[in-house]
Amino acid sequence: MDPQYQAALRHALRLLARKGYFENALREKLRARCPDPDAVEKVIDKLRSLNYLNDLHLAAGLARGWREERSWGRHRVVHELMRRGLAKDAAEASIQPLFAEQTEAGALARAAAKWQRQHGPAKSAADRKKLADYLARRGFDFADIRRHVPRIDTDGEDEPYDWQ
Repeated sequence: MDPQYQAALRHALRLLARKGYFENALREKLRARCPDPDAVEKVIDKLRSLNYLNDLHLAAGLARGWREERSWGRHRVVHELMRRGLAKDAAEASIQPLFAEQTEAGALARAAAKWQRQHGPAKSAADRKKLADYLARRGFDFADIRRHVPRIDTDGEDEPYDWQ
Protein backbone atom coordinates (compact mmCIF):
# COMPACT_ATOMS: atom_id res chain seq x y z
CA MET A 1 0.00 0.00 0.00
CA ASP A 2 0.96 3.55 -0.63
CA PRO A 3 2.57 5.09 2.51
CA GLN A 4 0.95 8.48 1.88
CA TYR A 5 -2.46 6.80 1.67
CA GLN A 6 -1.80 4.92 4.92
CA ALA A 7 -0.68 8.10 6.70
CA ALA A 8 -3.68 10.05 5.41
CA LEU A 9 -6.05 7.27 6.45
CA ARG A 10 -4.56 7.12 9.97
CA HIS A 11 -4.82 10.91 10.28
CA ALA A 12 -8.42 10.90 9.03
CA LEU A 13 -9.41 8.19 11.50
CA ARG A 14 -7.78 10.10 14.35
CA LEU A 15 -9.69 13.23 13.35
CA LEU A 16 -13.01 11.38 13.03
CA ALA A 17 -12.50 9.71 16.40
CA ARG A 18 -12.57 13.16 18.02
CA LYS A 19 -15.57 14.62 16.18
CA GLY A 20 -17.60 14.38 13.02
CA TYR A 21 -16.49 16.23 9.90
CA PHE A 22 -18.28 17.09 6.71
CA GLU A 23 -16.63 15.64 3.65
CA ASN A 24 -15.30 18.98 2.38
CA ALA A 25 -13.89 19.94 5.78
CA LEU A 26 -12.12 16.60 6.19
CA ARG A 27 -10.78 16.82 2.63
CA GLU A 28 -9.23 20.23 3.42
CA LYS A 29 -7.67 18.93 6.64
CA LEU A 30 -6.16 15.98 4.81
CA ARG A 31 -4.88 18.13 1.94
CA ALA A 32 -3.05 20.31 4.43
CA ARG A 33 -1.28 17.23 5.76
CA CYS A 34 -0.90 15.01 2.68
CA PRO A 35 0.65 16.37 -0.54
CA ASP A 36 -0.84 13.64 -2.77
CA PRO A 37 -4.41 14.59 -3.83
CA ASP A 38 -5.06 11.08 -5.17
CA ALA A 39 -4.33 9.57 -1.76
CA VAL A 40 -6.69 12.07 -0.14
CA GLU A 41 -9.50 11.16 -2.56
CA LYS A 42 -8.90 7.44 -1.97
CA VAL A 43 -9.16 8.01 1.78
CA ILE A 44 -12.39 10.02 1.35
CA ASP A 45 -13.86 7.26 -0.85
CA LYS A 46 -12.84 4.57 1.63
CA LEU A 47 -14.37 6.44 4.58
CA ARG A 48 -17.55 7.11 2.61
CA SER A 49 -17.84 3.41 1.70
CA LEU A 50 -17.44 2.48 5.38
CA ASN A 51 -20.11 5.08 6.25
CA TYR A 52 -17.65 6.92 8.50
CA LEU A 53 -18.25 9.97 6.37
CA ASN A 54 -21.94 10.76 5.87
CA ASP A 55 -22.78 14.44 5.48
CA LEU A 56 -26.55 14.04 5.73
CA HIS A 57 -26.35 11.93 8.89
CA LEU A 58 -23.93 14.34 10.55
CA ALA A 59 -26.06 17.34 9.54
CA ALA A 60 -29.21 15.74 10.95
CA GLY A 61 -27.47 15.05 14.26
CA LEU A 62 -26.09 18.56 14.54
CA ALA A 63 -29.45 20.06 13.61
CA ARG A 64 -31.23 18.00 16.26
CA GLY A 65 -28.81 19.18 18.94
CA TRP A 66 -29.05 22.82 17.90
CA ARG A 67 -32.83 22.59 17.77
CA GLU A 68 -33.24 20.92 21.16
CA GLU A 69 -30.38 22.36 23.20
CA ARG A 70 -30.01 25.83 21.71
CA SER A 71 -33.62 26.33 20.53
CA TRP A 72 -32.56 27.36 17.04
CA GLY A 73 -35.04 27.78 14.24
CA ARG A 74 -34.90 26.41 10.71
CA HIS A 75 -33.13 29.43 9.19
CA ARG A 76 -30.36 29.46 11.78
CA VAL A 77 -29.77 25.72 11.48
CA VAL A 78 -29.51 25.86 7.68
CA HIS A 79 -27.20 28.88 7.88
CA GLU A 80 -24.88 27.15 10.36
CA LEU A 81 -24.74 23.96 8.29
CA MET A 82 -23.87 25.99 5.20
CA ARG A 83 -21.21 27.89 7.17
CA ARG A 84 -19.63 24.55 8.06
CA GLY A 85 -19.38 23.56 4.42
CA LEU A 86 -22.60 21.77 3.53
CA ALA A 87 -24.43 22.79 0.35
CA LYS A 88 -27.75 24.59 0.87
CA ASP A 89 -29.89 21.90 -0.76
CA ALA A 90 -28.17 19.18 1.29
CA ALA A 91 -28.61 21.22 4.48
CA GLU A 92 -32.31 21.69 3.83
CA ALA A 93 -32.78 18.04 2.91
CA SER A 94 -31.02 16.85 6.06
CA ILE A 95 -33.26 18.86 8.39
CA GLN A 96 -36.59 18.05 6.70
CA PRO A 97 -37.34 15.00 8.90
CA LEU A 98 -36.47 16.90 12.06
CA PHE A 99 -38.67 19.87 11.28
CA ALA A 100 -41.47 17.61 10.02
CA GLU A 101 -41.72 15.72 13.32
CA GLN A 102 -42.03 18.84 15.45
CA THR A 103 -43.59 22.16 14.81
CA GLU A 104 -41.38 25.17 14.95
CA ALA A 105 -43.78 26.74 17.45
CA GLY A 106 -42.51 24.45 20.22
CA ALA A 107 -38.89 25.48 19.70
CA LEU A 108 -39.94 29.13 19.45
CA ALA A 109 -41.85 28.88 22.73
CA ARG A 110 -38.79 27.33 24.44
CA ALA A 111 -36.54 30.10 23.12
CA ALA A 112 -39.02 32.78 24.27
CA ALA A 113 -39.23 31.15 27.71
CA LYS A 114 -35.44 31.15 27.95
CA TRP A 115 -35.32 34.86 27.10
CA GLN A 116 -38.00 35.57 29.74
CA ARG A 117 -36.08 33.63 32.40
CA GLN A 118 -33.05 35.80 31.73
CA HIS A 119 -34.76 39.16 31.22
CA GLY A 120 -38.15 38.89 32.89
CA PRO A 121 -41.54 39.18 31.25
CA ALA A 122 -41.88 41.34 28.16
CA LYS A 123 -43.94 44.13 29.72
CA SER A 124 -43.34 46.96 27.30
CA ALA A 125 -43.19 47.41 23.58
CA ALA A 126 -39.41 47.79 23.83
CA ASP A 127 -39.18 44.45 25.67
CA ARG A 128 -41.33 42.76 23.04
CA LYS A 129 -39.08 44.24 20.35
CA LYS A 130 -36.00 42.86 22.12
CA LEU A 131 -37.68 39.46 22.41
CA ALA A 132 -38.64 39.50 18.72
CA ASP A 133 -35.08 40.44 17.75
CA TYR A 134 -33.72 37.62 19.93
CA LEU A 135 -36.03 35.11 18.27
CA ALA A 136 -35.08 36.37 14.80
CA ARG A 137 -31.39 35.88 15.62
CA ARG A 138 -32.25 32.33 16.70
CA GLY A 139 -33.48 31.68 13.15
CA PHE A 140 -37.23 31.71 13.52
CA ASP A 141 -39.49 32.93 10.76
CA PHE A 142 -40.80 36.46 11.27
CA ALA A 143 -44.43 35.38 10.72
CA ASP A 144 -44.09 32.84 13.56
CA ILE A 145 -42.48 35.43 15.81
CA ARG A 146 -45.26 37.90 15.06
CA ARG A 147 -47.91 35.32 15.96
CA HIS A 148 -46.14 34.35 19.19
CA VAL A 149 -44.82 37.57 20.69
CA PRO A 150 -48.17 39.36 21.27
CA ARG A 151 -49.23 36.38 23.40
CA ILE A 152 -46.35 36.98 25.80
CA ASP A 153 -47.30 38.18 29.26
CA THR A 154 -47.95 41.89 28.86
CA ASP A 155 -49.07 42.87 32.37
CA GLY A 156 -48.22 46.50 32.97
CA GLU A 157 -47.93 47.27 29.26
CA ASP A 158 -47.05 50.91 28.84
CA GLU A 159 -47.48 51.32 25.09
CA PRO A 160 -48.71 49.33 22.11
CA TYR A 161 -46.09 47.96 19.75
CA ASP A 162 -46.33 48.80 16.05
CA TRP A 163 -45.09 45.81 14.01
CA GLN A 164 -44.42 47.83 10.87
